[in-house]
Amino acid sequence: RAPRSQERGRKESYRQGSKAEEKSSKELMAIDEMGWDWSYMANEEDHALVADGEAPTEFALMANIENKVFDTSHCSNDCKKNTDSLNSKIKELKERLKEYKEREETYIVKIRTLEMYRASDRESIKILTNEV
Repeated sequence: RAPRSQERGRKESYRQGSKAEEKSSKELMAIDEMGWDWSYMANEEDHALVADGEAPTEFALMANIENKVFDTSHCSNDCKKNTDSLNSKIKELKERLKEYKEREETYIVKIRTLEMYRASDRESIKILTNEV
C-alpha cells in the first residue's frame, strides 16, 4: 500500500483538476458576459472540430437559460415596448411628413402665383416703356 502522503497527493491533484475544470468554465462564462455555455469545449476532440470549422450543430453556442436576458417573457415585453415606441415615432414622422408635403404644395402654388405676377409686371413694364 502507498504511504498516506502519496494518497493525499493523488486526492488533492484529483480535486484540483476538477476545480480547475470548473474554474475555467466559469471564467469562460465570465469572459463572454452573456452566459454562453462553453462546456462542449472541455473535450479536446470537440474543440478540434470547432477549431477546424467542422462543428456539428450540437456544438453550437447554447444560451444559458438561467440568464435573465434569455427569459422569453422579458424579451417579449422589451421587444413589444421597443416596437410600440418605434411605431409611435414612425406615426409621428408620417404626420410631420404629411404636414410638410401640404406646406410644400401651398408654397409651390404661391411661388407660381408670384412668378405669374412677375411675368405680368415685366410685360407691363415693356408696354409702358414702348409707349414712353
